[in-house]
Amino acid sequence: MEQINTIPGAQNLYQICRKSACHDTGICFHSRNPEKSPGRISYRELLERANEDASHISRIPGMRPDRVILLHFDRHKHSIRWFWAVIAAGYVPAISPPLTSDLSQRKKHLNPVVLTSTTASLELDFQNHRTQTVESFPPFSTASKSTHLPPGDLKKHDDLAVLMLTSGSSGNPKAVCLQHGQIVHALKGKIASHQTKQEDRFLNYIGLDHVANLTEIHLHAMYLGAEQTHIAGSGVMKDPLLFLRLIHEHRISYSFATKSLLASLVRRLKDDVPDQLDLSCLKALVTGGDASPIATCTSLIGMLQKHGAADNFLRPGFGMTETCAGCTYNKACPEYEQERSLDYASQGNPTQAIETRVVSTQDQASPVLPSGVKSSLQLRGHAVFAEYFNDAQATAEAFTPDGWFRTGDDAVIHADGHLVIVGRAKEAFAINDKDFLPLDFETAVQKADIPGVDPAYVVAFARHWPAHAESYCVLYVPACGYGDINARSESSEAIAKECVGLCGVLPLDVLAVDKASLDVSSLGKISRVKTRKAYESGAFSSSGG
Repeated sequence: MEQINTIPGAQNLYQICRKSACHDTGICFHSRNPEKSPGRISYRELLERANEDASHISRIPGMRPDRVILLHFDRHKHSIRWFWAVIAAGYVPAISPPLTSDLSQRKKHLNPVVLTSTTASLELDFQNHRTQTVESFPPFSTASKSTHLPPGDLKKHDDLAVLMLTSGSSGNPKAVCLQHGQIVHALKGKIASHQTKQEDRFLNYIGLDHVANLTEIHLHAMYLGAEQTHIAGSGVMKDPLLFLRLIHEHRISYSFATKSLLASLVRRLKDDVPDQLDLSCLKALVTGGDASPIATCTSLIGMLQKHGAADNFLRPGFGMTETCAGCTYNKACPEYEQERSLDYASQGNPTQAIETRVVSTQDQASPVLPSGVKSSLQLRGHAVFAEYFNDAQATAEAFTPDGWFRTGDDAVIHADGHLVIVGRAKEAFAINDKDFLPLDFETAVQKADIPGVDPAYVVAFARHWPAHAESYCVLYVPACGYGDINARSESSEAIAKECVGLCGVLPLDVLAVDKASLDVSSLGKISRVKTRKAYESGAFSSSGG
């Protein structure tokens, strides 16, 4: 058997796992039950389990090379264990969100074998699809250790490694093909940008179905052989200060946080600061998704630096599933924004695995524009994907004839290469001859800190009313304890007042809705497209107040 310590570098995902097993580090899993002690598995143990589990997967009837296996689990430790088993076996994992409304559509599109647990399978209907519960496999045994490397070790750079299912927040959901080489290049870009090392410690609360976990945290840490800690997102959302306590306890140096978590931390830290909180270990807290208001960033930076956090630890970035998460990072926040009077955090400079450009339109003959001009953002480089799975039309529409990926975002690239995302081109609308984005209204409501409004669940979208006039709607989830009609009416009036202060025009509708009725991604982003379509169909007619 080839010795693990002879691997000079990782050329595919399985070799990343082998490479990590050289170190005495591993993964800590915090239980959803705070009374229960965290579990831990070393990378060496993970590799051994992956090799044995791979043999069980390969014996599932009907398996063939490059078969897609849909992983559906409700715990980090299960998702990670069986992800590596599928990789070792040489198949292609596609990771299911824990509770997704359109999984049946995706299963038809992928036609996968579904690998799940008995408890997780109860959440969804897997009829008419080949389903395998992991409890049916023999228990793990170190005595059955294989003397041969599994098929996953032979994968090449341009082989398909993972299918990532997009949320479809800006349209129809797609399956993004991530290749082994693409992921390796993306990881090298992140490491070079942040100067992360094997001694660093990583923290994650996002599901493995999102690249914010898979590539930004999990594979990033494994490539380095660094320690990583995972906790259920529900625990962090319920108690945002738990995120800081884990940084303190596990001496975390690198993590990722959504815009909503940043805002929640600012609100909680105004009234409650954990005793003896030492954040001197924190070097980089990446944030992405919708841009955060710079006021939120500045407040949080000041609060955490009082507890020892490093200068410029907060690093807003830009990335997509198609780029293996972050491909640009802002390491000069908030100074860069303050010098230019920017209202939102900017996205910084590209990694070594990416190139950026801004063009005048999305047409074929689009000229590249000079720095400082706002228009359509396009990307290319080793970290950019090659295609959508079984969707030639979407792939063709995504790329220019000269090979640049159309992101769908409007942006400005300054002379120093610094990227500033302005918004998604399709979401902009005009009121009184001035352009606005839904984010403008959502941020105005969130900053107002209105009683009865859960600031993490506010969504705005454009509406035409009447036929040729631009207007907008705002939907929100009432905060706990504000369920009666009078309280909702007061909240709605306060929201309308904030919106009028922003644009001078009343919203067409302000509606309170149930949280469960919103399409929320693993990253906490609400799909504006799906929310607008649901609104137009009357789906919220009985939810409002």
